[in-house]
Amino acid sequence: MRLGFILMFLSVAAFAAEDKVFEIKQYPKDFGDCHQVAKEIGVHFQEVTGLEVIESLCTLIGKTGNTIRVTYRAHAVVPHVSTNSLDSSLDERGGFKTEADCKAALGAEVEHFARATGLTPVVNYCSFEEYDRDYPWAVQMDAFGEAKQSPRHAGAYIFGSVLGYSQKSFTEMITANLLSQGVDARWARFRSSVGYGRLTVFYYAPSRVTLDDVTVTKVTEKEKCLGSIQELEAILSKYQPLPVVSFCAAESVGGYYELISIFPFNRSLKFSPSAELYATYDKCQADRGRLVQYYQTELKRPVVGGFCGLGSSERGAWRITLLEAK
Repeated sequence: MRLGFILMFLSVAAFAAEDKVFEIKQYPKDFGDCHQVAKEIGVHFQEVTGLEVIESLCTLIGKTGNTIRVTYRAHAVVPHVSTNSLDSSLDERGGFKTEADCKAALGAEVEHFARATGLTPVVNYCSFEEYDRDYPWAVQMDAFGEAKQSPRHAGAYIFGSVLGYSQKSFTEMITANLLSQGVDARWARFRSSVGYGRLTVFYYAPSRVTLDDVTVTKVTEKEKCLGSIQELEAILSKYQPLPVVSFCAAESVGGYYELISIFPFNRSLKFSPSAELYATYDKCQADRGRLVQYYQTELKRPVVGGFCGLGSSERGAWRITLLEAK
């Protein structure tokens, strides 16, 4: 009898309601009186989620936006799905240069959020990102429940200036190539800084997509780097996943040019340096075909190509980056 009572008590405790807090920051001041808006959000929150709202209060009338706190009661864990969720400290979430641009995109983004997640946002607005000087406006959407796909951000550092693309064409190509590989990408943004840039992609997916940037080779002349892109793309086109982009970047320090590919998901190729060293680029190039064949036939390694570049372990020496199927 006593054991049964304890089990019943534990069962009731396990399903006991718990009060949770949802805080809305930088809510637009032009949406109306903060206190009245807080009440309206509380009513809408309860209608959309089915959760009991204990209180919905304006807690801060700020200079650039207001803060509203919704306290609700839940009998189980209810996932919070938000465009404010970042997968790493690298990723900035701002996607728009001006508030007008953000507001113009807001309607379409809300519709896409609902389709992708299967959830109705309890709030949606444009939020000002104080520390993002390039794209300081972000679409903010929050919902509660089990999402089909979640809004996510992925990022990569690029050390150097991207050659052969405008910023617009570079990010549009990345977005288009992610879409072609089944990633529900909304946009890509590139932020320039001193000596490097930061690529950020906003997308929807059930799980995280990691952008894996690989330096294939490094050379001393721009033309040699640009001339290798077509050959690299021809090799990579036979293996999944395809890179979202392959390009050359000019280093700000050292004067070198790097051939880079950025991959989504897990690569099916690995990149490793040859054991052989060469005194010059020309000698490396002259022996490249023979060495790749040697690794294939004599060493029985699954090498599918190779590119000459400066070796990192031996200063001034050239070696071949071997592309191998995993």
